[in-house]
Amino acid sequence: MYRILVVDDEQEMALSIGEMLREPLADMAEVSVLVSGRSARDELSGNSIDILLTDIQMPGINGFDLLHHIQEKELKTRVIFLTGHQRFDYAYEAVKSPGTRFIIKMEREELIIGCVREVLRELDAARQNIELLSRVRELASERYDEAPALQPMDTVEKVKEYICSHSGDEITVATIASCLHFHPAYLSRVFRDVTGKKLSSFILEKKMTDAKDSLRSSGCSVADISRALGYQSPQAFGRVFKKELGITPNEYRRRYGASQW
Repeated sequence: MYRILVVDDEQEMALSIGEMLREPLADMAEVSVLVSGRSARDELSGNSIDILLTDIQMPGINGFDLLHHIQEKELKTRVIFLTGHQRFDYAYEAVKSPGTRFIIKMEREELIIGCVREVLRELDAARQNIELLSRVRELASERYDEAPALQPMDTVEKVKEYICSHSGDEITVATIASCLHFHPAYLSRVFRDVTGKKLSSFILEKKMTDAKDSLRSSGCSVADISRALGYQSPQAFGRVFKKELGITPNEYRRRYGASQW
């Protein structure tokens, strides 16, 4: 249930707007009414108000003073300004402040109620997003809490074992983290802290080591070797190999391969 505060130094107007909102919004919000800016400021300071409908021109503390109070205290209150005059300078001041609206008091009831409903929908959407994000974080926490309670060195060994046993797959940090039930960022940090090397770099080094071994000691074609190492094409494998070693796979084989090949 949301809380709406209506503030107007004209008591009859304040009560009228409060009554206007109570019935159509009864299932969504509680509506209270005050007749001075000072009382409204105290109410904002001591309670959680979701929407403030306030007159602009009031003696003492006016509507803009209440807005500045909300901003200064970093409150989440949305503001709808009410005025009896269609003054563009008021509208300009209101529009300059994100999340505020400007309504002429004498607008039709459905327009005023519609404006408040629109703000309530925005609050609902924001609340749902927060709840969704919170649930996602909870699920992530539960998932990673269920991960084996391994020491950093044990974790690194598990990672190395995975890489060695999946050398024919297209291995990434994300796939390893998913299979071992760790967050990718956490796994990368642990691996780097223990080995002094980035996990992505280690994966690439292992691929290149296996590639060099195959080129030196087997008669398998470059295409077969690239497939065995999880590359999508010989061309992709060749580009990576040359970038890392400065020569193509075939050049490496000619230089370092066994004579029978």
